[in-house]
Amino acid sequence: MDIMRYFSLIIYFSLIFLKGHHMFKGDKIYSNQSFSGDQTMIVSAGGNFKLKLFKLGISSYNSKNNYYLGISYYKLDDVASSVVWVANRERPISDTDSAVLKILDGNLVLLNELEETMWSTNIVFNSTKGSNRLVAVLRDDGNLVLTDEADLETNSPFWQSFDHPGNILLPGAKISFNKSSNTGQMLTSWKYGEDPAPGLFSLELDSNGNQLITTLNRSRSYWISGSWGDRMFGLGERNNTSYNLRYVDNENESYFIYSLDNPSTMSMFRIQEWGQFEQLIWMKVSKGWNLISSQPRLQCESNCGTFSICDNRNTSTCIDGLTYMHYNPFDSRSGDDVCLGRPYCKYSTYPDFQRKKFKNIPNIFVRQSPISTAVSIAECESTCLSNRFCTAYASDDGRCSIWNDGLLNMQQRLPGDIGRTIYVKFAVSEFSTSKTNIATVLGSIAIMLVLLLVLPFIVWKHRKIIIKRAKMVIDLVVAFLYRYLQIANKRVLEKLRGRSFGSMLLWSKLHRSEDFQAGFSEIPIFSFEMIQAATDNFSAGNKLGEGGFGPVFKGTLPNGQDIAVKRLSRTSGQGVEEFKNEVTLISKVQHWNLVKLLGFCIQGDDRMLVYEYMPNKSLDSFIFGPASTENQVLDWGLRNNIIEGIARGLLYLHRDSRLKIIHRDLKASNILLDEHMNPRISDFGMARIVMIEQSVANTNRVVGTYGYMSPEYAMQGIFSVKSDVFSFGVLLLEIVSGKRNTDFYDYENPQTLLGYAWQLWNEEKTLDLLDLNLANSSNTTQVYRSIQVALLCVQEHVNDRPTMPEVVFMLCSDTSLPPPKKPAFCWTARPDGATPWAAARKTFVGSRNEMSNSSVYGR
Repeated sequence: MDIMRYFSLIIYFSLIFLKGHHMFKGDKIYSNQSFSGDQTMIVSAGGNFKLKLFKLGISSYNSKNNYYLGISYYKLDDVASSVVWVANRERPISDTDSAVLKILDGNLVLLNELEETMWSTNIVFNSTKGSNRLVAVLRDDGNLVLTDEADLETNSPFWQSFDHPGNILLPGAKISFNKSSNTGQMLTSWKYGEDPAPGLFSLELDSNGNQLITTLNRSRSYWISGSWGDRMFGLGERNNTSYNLRYVDNENESYFIYSLDNPSTMSMFRIQEWGQFEQLIWMKVSKGWNLISSQPRLQCESNCGTFSICDNRNTSTCIDGLTYMHYNPFDSRSGDDVCLGRPYCKYSTYPDFQRKKFKNIPNIFVRQSPISTAVSIAECESTCLSNRFCTAYASDDGRCSIWNDGLLNMQQRLPGDIGRTIYVKFAVSEFSTSKTNIATVLGSIAIMLVLLLVLPFIVWKHRKIIIKRAKMVIDLVVAFLYRYLQIANKRVLEKLRGRSFGSMLLWSKLHRSEDFQAGFSEIPIFSFEMIQAATDNFSAGNKLGEGGFGPVFKGTLPNGQDIAVKRLSRTSGQGVEEFKNEVTLISKVQHWNLVKLLGFCIQGDDRMLVYEYMPNKSLDSFIFGPASTENQVLDWGLRNNIIEGIARGLLYLHRDSRLKIIHRDLKASNILLDEHMNPRISDFGMARIVMIEQSVANTNRVVGTYGYMSPEYAMQGIFSVKSDVFSFGVLLLEIVSGKRNTDFYDYENPQTLLGYAWQLWNEEKTLDLLDLNLANSSNTTQVYRSIQVALLCVQEHVNDRPTMPEVVFMLCSDTSLPPPKKPAFCWTARPDGATPWAAARKTFVGSRNEMSNSSVYGR
């Protein structure tokens, strides 16, 4: 019996040894080991980080099983919030059981089921050392290194993940610039939330190595930190006791690095897919990431444009002498700035033979780092004059600063703040000073005085001849004026033809308003002829749909760009204020999950808004319309991605935007879908800007859509960010169920979709709410959690509803949620058949419901 037990133990431990790659939880991968499956492969010695294959979710319309090899915080369960580095960013694998991670030919490689290399450290191995001595180690700072087994503590491994960062910078890692090779490490944003492939934005040290710069598509400047000496790149306070920021500049390299006083603290810098550079710290109490800083903080820091100056009101103006330009589809020069939604000021490069002078602009802050040398101000000016590429210079403290590119995002300092005097180079032909103007005026006045004194004597002496010739001149002038007025009158009539009094009144209102001067002047204006040609004269074949405010048409600009044109009908409820509101609001916000406005047009009584084209139209056509019953059913993965995208867009409007915006009309038809089925919130005609510190506002003019409006707003006109949260909860239930709240009504058991969801919750049949089309493609845990979050969002009392930061955290984490209370608008039928809506009607303005035009108060 003892012998049998002995042999059983031997067999047991042998099996463990043979399958050691599944059970191993050390911090190293040796040359004789390989790993597969989605279990944790290795864990750092102190238990801070882990390396494993994980699934982020759906990264595109057709991809469903994308797995990535990455490093994440060991103590955090939620994948989305814990991943700090991804190896195979652009080449996900689909089968984790067949994938293998091992050391092969001197490299750490990830192979798929066909033994194709999906990722490799890609180093040229030093043959002087045997490959069997290589070892991969996951260190406690999150750095994965490939080194020699005999030299584990080396600071110069063969390869390390810190030299190849993704979108996150951990303590101890650095962003550097090598002065010998002109290369360096940079952070690159994810494509979007569920796809870690390189996105649009990157952050790196500039070629001078003395400032951080965020670029779009690696070519166009988006945000510049300024020099380290000015504000520590604007990233923190010098006397902060929780973290230490350092900038090192020597003859070999320049780099930015930071460390934490408490090594157990979890912190990171991250560049988001929409370009924000954030510093985050993990809060143990709330179990979530807390935002420490975010750059750029102001519109002036990213959206001002070239050769324009931004003041403390975030209003951009050109340098005196330059012309303000708008986007022109035929002008390739404007493309760089328009990509970021920025205007630009037209600055010409003048031929060398033209004389040049400088205009001084005092008290200016420029983040761009110039080329600096230690020379006097006279030598500095001479250097700029002799350099044909020099556009401006500054000289202070014995240092000469030269700018060879367009001055980007200049900021006007307030009186008392420290700024620099910038000297901008102009051709003398374009240069005018107040002294020249005064001399011209004084000279003209002197000549007029002389003529007034001398002319009477000349006229009296030759009065007869003058009178005779004056009559001839008067006859000629009258004849000329008569003919001129005939021609001019014809042209005026042609211009006014088709333009109603209402159109001229609209233009008058827009031009008189401060919003037009501050906002509309930055927005491209399309001609009616261009839009007419782009939409093939608004043909039925180009019609995308009919919204509550009018039809929407697809168009193509001459440069090939597809656009969507919303043509507001004369009978629509959207007036001048809503039109102006939508144009100014969308032009001032920029986020991946918000629709982008390209421009507008006013012709006659027509008002048109030009948007970027969304090929998949709106969300309601997929979950309510014909597409939902055909082959284009949105599976749960896509719906969950859409839910999270809408939540991120609302979070930006409520908290992260420089303006605090309440949308007030969130519904499925106002969610557009791009080519990758990413959601974009649209229709800002009803939105309101409130002060950052303002929690609630009141209106006597209730706007929105019944069924999506919170009770305090529909009945009392009181709205806040919690009003949008309520609308989001209704929309979330619609996405899960595939049923429209306003159409969900059973006369035998009268209740809303909210009431039905509450009934199923109490009966512990919550998952019965799920769309029947998703029966075989859903994650029941996510579905259940989404319904619970939705019910929390539609609570009757404002204080019971979460904020959007809390909603985003609840959707993207696995923490326990509080039980919901009875939601608003859960009524039963009255004896007289009336509903609570009848007693709650106020003066209401809304966009009409696309399904029915018979309701006076709803839409």
